[in-house]
Amino acid sequence: MHPLALARRPSALLPRQLCRPCCRALATPARSKVFAEGDVVLLRDKNRPRNPGILTSPLKPGAVITKQDCQIPHDAIIGRAVRDTIPTRKTEYRIQDPTLDEYVRMTPRIVTPIYPKDASFIVSLFDIHVSPAAPSAPPSPPLEILEAGTGHGGLTLHLARAIHGANPPLSASLRVEHASTDPDHSAEDVTYESTTTDYAVEHTFEAWRRNRRAVVHTLDNKPRHTDHARKIVRRFRRGMYANDVDFHVDDVSSWIKARFEAQKKGETWRDAEPFLSYVFLDLPSAENHVEIVSKALHVDGALAVFNPSITQIADVVQRVKELKLPLALDNVIELKGSDTVREWDVRVSQLKAARRAANSTSLGVEGIEEAVSIEEDVAQGSEKGASLAKQAVEEAQDLKRREREQDEGLESSEDDDWKLICRPKTGLTMGVGGFVGLWRRTKSS
Repeated sequence: MHPLALARRPSALLPRQLCRPCCRALATPARSKVFAEGDVVLLRDKNRPRNPGILTSPLKPGAVITKQDCQIPHDAIIGRAVRDTIPTRKTEYRIQDPTLDEYVRMTPRIVTPIYPKDASFIVSLFDIHVSPAAPSAPPSPPLEILEAGTGHGGLTLHLARAIHGANPPLSASLRVEHASTDPDHSAEDVTYESTTTDYAVEHTFEAWRRNRRAVVHTLDNKPRHTDHARKIVRRFRRGMYANDVDFHVDDVSSWIKARFEAQKKGETWRDAEPFLSYVFLDLPSAENHVEIVSKALHVDGALAVFNPSITQIADVVQRVKELKLPLALDNVIELKGSDTVREWDVRVSQLKAARRAANSTSLGVEGIEEAVSIEEDVAQGSEKGASLAKQAVEEAQDLKRREREQDEGLESSEDDDWKLICRPKTGLTMGVGGFVGLWRRTKSS
């Protein structure tokens, strides 16, 4: 038959050696992946798909996973493809790559982590956008993120994933050299470690590091936490994001001052140029560091403070006000239990009486706090498109009653100083665990 005639035949009549499902399966990139030594895999019981499964340690020949009812040797996993199954005496386990969410939740921990839903929400607040540099673009400083309070390394991984696309690709050989997945590997800085003494390899890797377009600096003042987080980061997907992160054991203020001094070659840090685009502080006394952090932030750079207590966020609000720092508070969000996120109104407000007295005007209104009323809060919520459910209405009524009591107390107060407002706004719902305050760096006056 002529080739043109064959081309005009219906596709159903064309000879096929493989069925469509097989063609699709073979064309899927994930199908080609074969697990090897050093991989961390997730084993799911086929008979109990909702069971969280088993997260393995890095695969190692001769190692064995011991369960109550069976033993699974690592050798039975090495060489298998993704979603293959391993039969045991009572069931079968499907082999999968763990998602970032599963990996962070299931890895062993020595500190309480920032859980994946919270980490994703925090990264979304930062609104990070990166892209690789164009080949003809002139050299420019990289985008730098500072995370203070490394802890478990969960947020570190989420931040590294957000900026990973900005950096040039690293060859597989260099990635293996500098991001070892050996569980017994020593805990020196992952961005500098190497299992080779080849000068050419070291030179190539250092050149790659200098060309990074984005980097996450993560600090913790406890070496044990840093060592643990480094392992967590470099074991995920064979160190996929390990070289996007620089680990440091240091105090936040000390580290920033050292960067300033290196930049200005010994001159005072107060006159140095900013170099950070995003800062995340997960510290018990974050207010002690906000002054120098504000110096290090680029204009419109974001500062996020994460604490378990609203009063700790309030301490930062007060310090920013006292020092007149160029930081504008965008919002304060409560990451509540289950699936609720609640926005909070946290600010310093002055009594109208005090402000009018300072301006030498008559007191037309007695000491009433200048604050947004609950009706305005509800209006704000409706502007955002949030419908007030029964819970929100009850919450609004309760807040209104408490505000009235607070206002009555302020009216009878003889203190004309600034007052701190800490109360939940109504409407928005979504997230988990603690409070996040987000500030943006403004232009210095």
